[in-house]
Amino acid sequence: MQLDVSRAAALCASLLIVAILLPMCGGSETARTDQSRDGVGRIIRMVAHTYMPSDDMEVSEQNPFPRGAIRVLAKHWERQHPGVRIEFVRIPDQTAYVSWVRTQCTGGTVAEIIFWWPPGDELGLKEWVIPLDDYLDRPNRYVSGNERWRDLFLPVCLNPPWKARDGHDYFVPVDVFMTAVFYNKDIFAEAGIERLPETWDEFIDVQERIRQAGYEPFWCPEMRSHWPRSLFGQLLFDKEVFEQLDVLETNGRIEGEEAIRGASLGITGLHEPRFREYLRLMKEWSQYWKGGPSLGGSVESINLFLLGKLAMVWQGAWSLSQMEADPYVEFEFGLFAFPPMTKDTSPVASGRKPLINASPGTCYYVTQSAARNGLADLCADWLMFLTTPENCEELTQETTAIKIPPAVVGTKVAAVLEPIMTYDMSLLEDLIIPWGDGSPEALDNCNRLFELFLMDELDFEETVSRMEKWWEIGIEEAIRINQRLSDEQGRWDMAKW
Repeated sequence: MQLDVSRAAALCASLLIVAILLPMCGGSETARTDQSRDGVGRIIRMVAHTYMPSDDMEVSEQNPFPRGAIRVLAKHWERQHPGVRIEFVRIPDQTAYVSWVRTQCTGGTVAEIIFWWPPGDELGLKEWVIPLDDYLDRPNRYVSGNERWRDLFLPVCLNPPWKARDGHDYFVPVDVFMTAVFYNKDIFAEAGIERLPETWDEFIDVQERIRQAGYEPFWCPEMRSHWPRSLFGQLLFDKEVFEQLDVLETNGRIEGEEAIRGASLGITGLHEPRFREYLRLMKEWSQYWKGGPSLGGSVESINLFLLGKLAMVWQGAWSLSQMEADPYVEFEFGLFAFPPMTKDTSPVASGRKPLINASPGTCYYVTQSAARNGLADLCADWLMFLTTPENCEELTQETTAIKIPPAVVGTKVAAVLEPIMTYDMSLLEDLIIPWGDGSPEALDNCNRLFELFLMDELDFEETVSRMEKWWEIGIEEAIRINQRLSDEQGRWDMAKW
């Protein structure tokens, strides 16, 4: 079963990005809660998060990727708005950020603009942030010819799947999270591979040729996560099953309640042909993974790639600048997206070219503090200024900083990002391979059984039989937890199932 996978994926991805980027951002420019200081009439406090300006712009071992672009952009905007100043707020350690925001919102002291993960259901339902629909439907006055601000963003960012449950848009994205396959061009050349694979069979053949050339073909540090199940969910997409699930909130995504409903009614489950094909195809693929079929021992895989001993690694695009700056990288590398799977590989193959797991990345929300302080219009105007193609380029492609794929159409990107920005990032229905996601215990046990299957410790039928037990436990646990929620708005109305 899939528990609100698109939203959970975005959350996990954003957390991972933040964990990588925050240590590289320097100090802060903490603001007080009053609205006048040093002769400035009005102050917009902003939690820039990933783009927090560094105290020191000198590149060093301790400060390898300093950022200062958002401070420069703020100064430009301030000159057009005399009497208004933007100040950047220091945030606590990432592990405390969620509770910090909740405390600030509850106490009415939250900054006017904050970072949060999409789609912002909690913030919106509690009225801690304001809907931005009206602003997004207006022209962005900083972009000539634009009629609706929302049209400036990539389709994966502001469409029904990312609307909050109440139907509103609450955030403005500045970048996108996406993954890609990084590959060593030197190893490919040595193995006689002259072009990138165009089908799944060719992708497997490439790995065989790389192994014969004496190199480890492939690895991904997220093979235990939803990443491969989401990938194969597209490779083996079943339109009929999707339409039976996407009924409670018809928005092109399977929400958590829809997933549990489908699992409990038997629409999805381990009986599905695509689940059984997933096991077969993953086992076939696993022979080319670094270290074999075991899902453990992945910590050093990225280092092996950097050292030129691993041909391919599946990573987030945020790794680009780190790889470019790494002194151990003495080879040329590139990126590509996974190829489609044809009926020659599997009778249930969809033939669709899978997306690259793109979703809104760094998202900014305008809070009730802005509304109370009469700053909502100015906050929206500042975010409009920040999301022109030119300014988004300055923000996300800063020379000294890690390059991040931008959310704004037409933004120029660093050369290394160009290949993946040409890929299709339109919205396609996503139908993740069913698993024991209903509870942490069920998920862990399904992963353990899957690994035993890959290692030939369990045969196919025994694996499926044992996983079915945890599948059922996960469904029951998910329903039990939901129905005990103190917030009635969050409880599923099972009478509608």
